[in-house]
Amino acid sequence: MKIFVSIIITALVSISAYACGSCTTHASHANTKTVATPIGGHDHAAHNILLDNIVKTNSDGNHTALCGCGMEVSVNDLTLSSKIEKTTLYTCGKGCADQVSAASDKEKMELMAMWKTIAAPYVLASNSVTTDGKQVATCDCGMKVTVGEHTRSTIENGVQLYFCGEGCQNMVMNMSDKDRSAMQAKFTESN
Repeated sequence: MKIFVSIIITALVSISAYACGSCTTHASHANTKTVATPIGGHDHAAHNILLDNIVKTNSDGNHTALCGCGMEVSVNDLTLSSKIEKTTLYTCGKGCADQVSAASDKEKMELMAMWKTIAAPYVLASNSVTTDGKQVATCDCGMKVTVGEHTRSTIENGVQLYFCGEGCQNMVMNMSDKDRSAMQAKFTESN
């Protein structure tokens, strides 16, 4: 099973790297919902950044995370988690936490890509709305952008934020955790 998953993830990463339309390095189209490892000196992971695996935030501000195994878990001070670069993955228990901790860097990146696949059915709070059949987001700078598979975004605290470009994404990513969380809270309150 692990080999099968590895082959699928490798194929997705290869397709994404070859077809990345957001980069000047590549042409055509890509599914930037996948996390790609650097290929040919060009890192595709920055197009869609996962900062945590929270999929729901209720009106009281309580978070629910989706563990890599597919189980939902309430996030609190006792919830086990693992760090992958800037990403915090909350786990349902010691078994999953131990698996993430023991994984190689490559396996951790594959895990993040798999998480995005199993999390796809969740409707996250967002800065986008559907208008005339198109998904349109208002970037933090005020610019409107039609959301497509190449649109830069981050997922954190149950919120998917879309950006008009790399500059705005970098600005938000460089905010303090507190300021970024306050900005994201605006979108959970409106949903």
